[in-house]
Amino acid sequence: MAVRQQLYTLRDENLATCTNEARRIGRPVKVWRLTPAADRFFPDEHAELAINLIRAIRRTLGDEGFLRVLKSRRLRREQLLSEQIPANASFEDRLALLAEQRTRDGYLAEVRVEDDGSYLLIENHCPIHTAASVCNNLCDEELKLFQSVLGSRRRVSRVEYMQAGSRRCTYRISRSARS
Repeated sequence: MAVRQQLYTLRDENLATCTNEARRIGRPVKVWRLTPAADRFFPDEHAELAINLIRAIRRTLGDEGFLRVLKSRRLRREQLLSEQIPANASFEDRLALLAEQRTRDGYLAEVRVEDDGSYLLIENHCPIHTAASVCNNLCDEELKLFQSVLGSRRRVSRVEYMQAGSRRCTYRISRSARS
């Protein structure tokens, strides 16, 4: 009983929430989860670590060395994506698979088709937002990654950008002038 009272107190303080889940047999059960407001009780140093590593790499290797590190990261990610996205897949399938992988990576990605025939790759969350705030080069490498994965017959451009104050990052993918 004391545990249940504590959970209700946490709910009243907006630190926990619960949902009812049906079970095969018996009454539904309450499933409790912490809310984002509870994050303050569980320090997370990932963002600070990333920022400090970026600064240390720049100090140690200089800007040119740092850019080589970012390029190496992008090339590795391109390799991993090439293993997950068949080379002979249609453009639409490649884009859908890219969005699925981005969602698995924490970006909450979706694809929309525009009236003009272009596509939007929309990322509703950015797990590297804090690191990117001190290093726009991370975002530039993401753009290069998309261009590589989607091919030279497509042009990828950023139309919404969290680092510029937008609520999400959105990329327009259209036919290249070369196609």
